[in-house]
Amino acid sequence: MRRYPINTSAAETLGGYRSAHTAVSVLLAATGLLVGGQAAALDTIPQESGLSGFVSLGADVRNVKNNMIVGTSLKTVTKNSIDSITASPNDRITASPIFNYDLRYTFASTRTQILLGQEILDALRFEGSSGIGVAQELSDQSVVTAKYLFTSLPTKVWADPYIANRGRNNTDRKANGVQLSWSGILGTNLTARFTYRDISIDDEDSGKDLGLAANQRKLLKRKGDTYDYSIRYAFDLGGGNFLEPQLSYTDNDLEGRAMQNRQYSAQLNYLYHGSGFDLVANALLARASYETTNPIYNKTREDDIYGLGATYFYHRPFGFKDWSAVARLGWYKGDSNINFYNSSLLTTSLSALYRF
Repeated sequence: MRRYPINTSAAETLGGYRSAHTAVSVLLAATGLLVGGQAAALDTIPQESGLSGFVSLGADVRNVKNNMIVGTSLKTVTKNSIDSITASPNDRITASPIFNYDLRYTFASTRTQILLGQEILDALRFEGSSGIGVAQELSDQSVVTAKYLFTSLPTKVWADPYIANRGRNNTDRKANGVQLSWSGILGTNLTARFTYRDISIDDEDSGKDLGLAANQRKLLKRKGDTYDYSIRYAFDLGGGNFLEPQLSYTDNDLEGRAMQNRQYSAQLNYLYHGSGFDLVANALLARASYETTNPIYNKTREDDIYGLGATYFYHRPFGFKDWSAVARLGWYKGDSNINFYNSSLLTTSLSALYRF
């Protein structure tokens, strides 16, 4: 089995969409497109014992349209006040620093790794999630990984998003869970992954300002469980070219039946490994279908989701060994049959990545 020629895989570039919470996933889908090879787990276990991994530091600029998400306690990416609860969101341009890391200690004799790191896709989705776990190489050189995912920096969402012409209060959203993956299955380039998360929101006031009845407000609750399943296969096309299709299914089993949904996505990742550089390009097409009628808009929500992204890695800039300069550009659109839930993201970033 031949793995990707850099320490990371293009596969993770689209994965962020699936584990996102229903209320914010339409915005968050995009961020998975933007990570490039930097996002993937270091799925090949080194031959020698010791510490390995990467750290990266940079900055990004985003143009965000979304009515449901605030950002994090460190950064607000949407507007506090909106003009209407029936119109599409207005945009807001923000800039912020970005920092990611992945630390692993290898026990070469047993082909085992202990790992600790920020979930990069989650960080870009404002989740502030980290993971700790263990990876084990099997006799066929495939790798099984188990991780506990915990919220290190809560996402900020609007306690009651459906308030117009005055300020809204924000609240914390946390997403803790487990992730199981098996890469290089039976000596092939096939990878399967399962992720479970328990979604909690400190102050769930959706619909309160509208004076909805208790049974109607219950339909809008955003906490609950998410179950994500994905498979992908990497094709080595030769000449440094790799193509990787990925299929995903997510069951967002939330307390509010109007917020419950089933999401299906098809993704295509392309990686080119050149002389001194790598290029990753991605495309995403997804659809989310919701469970029942939304009590505010008297229709059942459906979302069509599109995205494109590209990441360029320039290795050894200025002759610095083990360093890479990383440039990313991405576009995303979530088109809902309820205008309030429309969203979009246009983002670009520059960062420096150090592998060790």
